[in-house]
Amino acid sequence: MSSLSTSSPSNEPRNNRIKIAIISNLKFNIKGRDYGSEDKLLASELRKHNFQVEILHPETILPLNDPPNAQILQNLTVLFFRNNYGGHLEQSYRHQLSKFITDKNNPHNSKIFNDFQQCHGDYQGKQHLLDLYTLGFPVIPSTRKLSDLTTPPFNPSTPTTFMVKSMTGADSNDMQGNLTLPETILKFNALEKKSSEQFVIQPMMDFVYEVSFYYFEGMFMYAMYNGGSETMQNNVGNATDTEEAASAKRWTLQIYEPTTKDLIFASKFIKWNNCHRQIQRIDAIRLLPSGTKDKEDSEGELLLMEIEDYNCWLSLSELKDQAPSVFDSFIAALSESIAKFAT
Repeated sequence: MSSLSTSSPSNEPRNNRIKIAIISNLKFNIKGRDYGSEDKLLASELRKHNFQVEILHPETILPLNDPPNAQILQNLTVLFFRNNYGGHLEQSYRHQLSKFITDKNNPHNSKIFNDFQQCHGDYQGKQHLLDLYTLGFPVIPSTRKLSDLTTPPFNPSTPTTFMVKSMTGADSNDMQGNLTLPETILKFNALEKKSSEQFVIQPMMDFVYEVSFYYFEGMFMYAMYNGGSETMQNNVGNATDTEEAASAKRWTLQIYEPTTKDLIFASKFIKWNNCHRQIQRIDAIRLLPSGTKDKEDSEGELLLMEIEDYNCWLSLSELKDQAPSVFDSFIAALSESIAKFAT
């Protein structure tokens, strides 16, 4: 799964001088994921590499509509942004974070471990889906033009339903699914009129499972999917699923052993994104094999759902339980990079 070796103990005494703040909204919960528990686990593992680690709420250092908290920032060596916010204040906080990163007079933005400014995936919103689809990458068809919805591949011969989602939404905020063509047109127009945000439209697609490929500093780390058993099979177009059931299916994950073809697929997006010192998650769906609707195998093509390079949910607990050596290699790679960045 990963050929990384663990860090040499001789390199670790220097780490005890490095003070890391993991920026995380521990109280933010979303169906199927507990960001607080995951970031606590991450902090615990980094402490094993002799770092001084604390977890800070985002507004502790970046109060909304106020200057950054210089008193706290000056005592920190590394700012590692993880679960940056979430919920209805997501966009306000993202704006504050962007100001903090790009302020040339800010003496503390050089402490930011994350390579946000170089990332073009979800940190910049859903525009990457439109750009990649236009460039011919294997992406779920994505458009902002209602006129596209009556022509293939958005509207093939079989009846199609659609999904409308915010260009800047996170964690499925403002996402509407299983919409007929008339409903899609009405919903899209209504959302764009009443909101300052923009929205993207995608067709709902039948698929076998969802799979995520996790990369760090451009290197493949591990992959996980929700197709490990019959009970995990997911079909995003299944209107009978409740929101809770769909979320449970999406985030009940098992280790996935990618093929060479799979890694070629995922690496195309990593190369395009050009996002170096950051964790990235390439989310994809495995389409049903052509010519059949009931054979669940791995022969269908992969299509990109999203490039996550902002608040990546890492499924660390599942990874630690199912593949402890891969988990250790990932933590070791992250620790080595933080140490190198801080010294």
